[in-house]
Amino acid sequence: MTTKKINGLKAYGINRKNRLVKFLQHSSAGIAIATLVQFIAPIASYGAVLLGNYPPVNSFGVPPSFNGQRQKAISFTVPAPGYTLDSVVLRLSNFDLETETALLQVFADPLLTSTNPNQATLQPVGFETPVAEGPGIDGISIDSFTFLPTSSFVFGADTRYWLLVSAANGSEFEWRADNPPTNVPTGIASFNGWSGSLDGGTTYASSPSSNLLQINATPVPFEFSPALGLGALLSALTIFKLGKPKIW
Repeated sequence: MTTKKINGLKAYGINRKNRLVKFLQHSSAGIAIATLVQFIAPIASYGAVLLGNYPPVNSFGVPPSFNGQRQKAISFTVPAPGYTLDSVVLRLSNFDLETETALLQVFADPLLTSTNPNQATLQPVGFETPVAEGPGIDGISIDSFTFLPTSSFVFGADTRYWLLVSAANGSEFEWRADNPPTNVPTGIASFNGWSGSLDGGTTYASSPSSNLLQINATPVPFEFSPALGLGALLSALTIFKLGKPKIW
């Protein structure tokens, strides 16, 4: 192939590329393709901190022991697009995996009016036996424990949730706090406050202490419609007419 032909092919290729870029930038079909690619391109999903006050500073704040009567709940509001629960991490002491059982429950309030879990609806989510993650503190049996959900659970957008922590009958442990307890939980969700009960959840009152936790979650992915996407792509390609040169 002669140099003249090679240069001609290169010039043709550059011209085609420039016309395609211009098409994508200025035509309605091009904008449709760009928008479509934005949504269907493979995007890695990364877990995020929905709410938490980790890492612990010292864990030396000692709240009263959790037992069958004492409970504590944290309230938060989840933004769009909603988040799939990955795990819950709690900083506990005197928690023996062989003899102690922590009960975690999730309550939802789509009206955003609840002031305690009793005014919200219990959600169908359970948790597996936790795993000690560390770093532990020798001598006072403090460690971080990760609780994984037994099935997929999605925190819906624009909904207030309560995560309630209690102990099964016969169990007793402490849910630690830093001292002084100035570590207000932060994250993607909006923190609403704490509520505690001393009578097994019959009544609740606002609680000033901030226990150590981290709720990890993954954003709910965009739901792509194959029919809609294919239609938009075919329409765009029809207008572009890849096989025929066209002057814009």
